[in-house]
Amino acid sequence: MPSRPGAPVFAPDPGARIASVQILRFVAAALVVLVHASHSMISYLGATALPMFDMGNYGVDLFFVISGVIMVRIGLGTRRTPAAFFARRAARILPAYWVATSLMLGVLVVAPGLLKSSALDPAHVLASYLMIPWPNPVQPEMIKPLLHVGWSLMLEMQFYTLFALCLLARPDWRVPLVTAALTACVVLGWTLGAEGPMMVVWTAPLLLEFMLGLGIGVACAAGLRCDPRMGLVLVATGALGLMLAEYRGGFTDPWRWLSAGVPAAAIVLGALMCESSARVQRAVWLQRLGDTSFSLYLSHYFVLGALRAVWPGGEVSGLGPELAFLGTALGLCILGGVAFYLAVERPLVRLAQRGTAGARAAPLPRRAAVRKS
Repeated sequence: MPSRPGAPVFAPDPGARIASVQILRFVAAALVVLVHASHSMISYLGATALPMFDMGNYGVDLFFVISGVIMVRIGLGTRRTPAAFFARRAARILPAYWVATSLMLGVLVVAPGLLKSSALDPAHVLASYLMIPWPNPVQPEMIKPLLHVGWSLMLEMQFYTLFALCLLARPDWRVPLVTAALTACVVLGWTLGAEGPMMVVWTAPLLLEFMLGLGIGVACAAGLRCDPRMGLVLVATGALGLMLAEYRGGFTDPWRWLSAGVPAAAIVLGALMCESSARVQRAVWLQRLGDTSFSLYLSHYFVLGALRAVWPGGEVSGLGPELAFLGTALGLCILGGVAFYLAVERPLVRLAQRGTAGARAAPLPRRAAVRKS
């Protein structure tokens, strides 16, 4: 049943689905697919009519802000231990990521010529599985794991680790503590200089985008109410901000958290304020695709590689063919993401979380979860 206009953004049940967030997850993953499809088309198939779709890189910024919101939603009042909380978060990411990394390793072993941006290096492979920042053996300036999209997951796991540790504090101190921890990481990098792959990643200014999500989550937990009209204004303003933002890299851009993170936060906040919209609630198929967004993020590299290999003529030239390639790539990647979700991610998450099911505890009362001023 759709929420009433003016109803709180967060439902009383912390486990309740947030429809707008699920839809936005799919949008974020689709943006990443499109930027990589654009890169494939230009770099491998000789496309010249369309420019690189750099805005697609900002799907990652949307993911980071969403993560901050969700951590407040599920973690502000939890009574799980830090270890149990972290284990359940890791169970949602690591098994599927390890499978995708293993698939990439298999391609590298069987057909190394297909991967121009990777090479078989034991240290890099081990670091990729452990999510330890490590230089790419082919392009040392790139600090990316074997499965390149895993770079953002290294930051996600760092955020989960810091949040889990802050669960040792009472509920009203958790968000301030994790905010201070994230800020300290970034300030450390600015002060000492980000030398070496670990320092570059673990002190990346992009960590501040999780703070933007935490702020939105706290506002929602404090009773922020839905306002679809204002929400649409925020979404449109944020989208315009992302279109105008100049892409200058991931870890290397010290101000991306401002140029892209703030517009992404506006989009996330606006989407949440549209939660009461009947259209949002009825868009069940988009919500279901949101369930598969992580699988889409992990698996689309393989689909794009296969599509390049079988594309007629081995080249794309002209506006029409290039648009056809992008549309075909997006459609096939979505199908591949759904298949990966059903065959790999969902079964593995269920299996991995069985071991942590006994660590559940009832959430704290709402009055204890958010301290009143």
